[in-house]
Amino acid sequence: MTFDEFQNMVHQNPALPSVIQALWDEVGESSGAMIILCGSVISELDRLRQGSEPLYGRFTGVHRIRPFSFEQASLFFPGKDLEHRVSFYGVLGGMPMYLNLASSYENLWRLIEQEILDPMKILYEEVPLLLSKELREPAKFMSILELVARGITMPAQIGANMQMSTSILSHYLAQLVEMDLLERQVPVTEKSSEKSRRGTYALNDCFVRFWFRFLVPYRQQIEAGETARVLGIVKRDFDTFVGPVAEEVARQAVRSANSRVELPARFESVGGYWNRNSEIDICGTPLDGGPYLWGECRWRRRMMSTGDLRALESKVTETRIESPGDRIYILCSRSGFTKGLTDEAKARDDVRLWGLDDIDRFSGGGRTWQNP
Repeated sequence: MTFDEFQNMVHQNPALPSVIQALWDEVGESSGAMIILCGSVISELDRLRQGSEPLYGRFTGVHRIRPFSFEQASLFFPGKDLEHRVSFYGVLGGMPMYLNLASSYENLWRLIEQEILDPMKILYEEVPLLLSKELREPAKFMSILELVARGITMPAQIGANMQMSTSILSHYLAQLVEMDLLERQVPVTEKSSEKSRRGTYALNDCFVRFWFRFLVPYRQQIEAGETARVLGIVKRDFDTFVGPVAEEVARQAVRSANSRVELPARFESVGGYWNRNSEIDICGTPLDGGPYLWGECRWRRRMMSTGDLRALESKVTETRIESPGDRIYILCSRSGFTKGLTDEAKARDDVRLWGLDDIDRFSGGGRTWQNP
């Protein structure tokens, strides 16, 4: 027996949890029956498990359904190339409702114009509506998300801007992480991620990123009917906006290749690296005395060159991280590679070049839905 959007039923009849409790206590466990309570408001479903609630102690399992990964979201766009899927995912993220809406659009700009930049459509007010349904102080949570969207990502910086102590701020951050709106990130080289002081926060939901980047600053223009102008800004800045999404897709592809033993060496873990002075998109940490993997991803409309390789080598040297084995470099490019870089990579055993086809091969490209 399944109760969908259970929180709405409880709003209509607050006695419903007590009715289910009485039924379950009398015949539930001995009957072999299963009761599934589903809902989209996480906070209200979590409250059902609290000690003061009638159903406390009766749950035999709790399953949090997360947004789709890029690989899973790609299944909504069968036959589309990697650029198409990265662009749509970069705007919509992994929410099935958004992806299902987008799957009927061939043109990204038309989708953005008609479904997001239109004040009469549901996605226009989706973020504040989501926060108001889930949280008691949506304005404070909205302010934190806006700060992170603006690049204020360290807890101390966020707290200073919010005039909030670290202990109080941590409660707000934890709730946003639980809702999959924020993600705490640390360099992959950190030994203890939970204790690391180098942790930063990033928006974990692509649609929320898009909403804060292109709706919040331009709401006045949109509501004044200047949608075409705002859409022009989206087009102008889009490659820069979607670049971090493409970087994560490339990291996921490298992780997949690592698990399938299709890299020159095996790596313990793959993530990003940063310090006070620089950032490197891809870092694979050594396994059993092997090498480090270092890489960059460029989502731009010009080829990567030997200059990009030299820049990566220089940044790696500046990290002062000693590699137990030889370093391996990987460059991922949307627009391919110059002949000079291609020739150098062929002559070296420590350089790998990945174009769109290589990234796609390890990120679920070509998959389709399979009927059970």
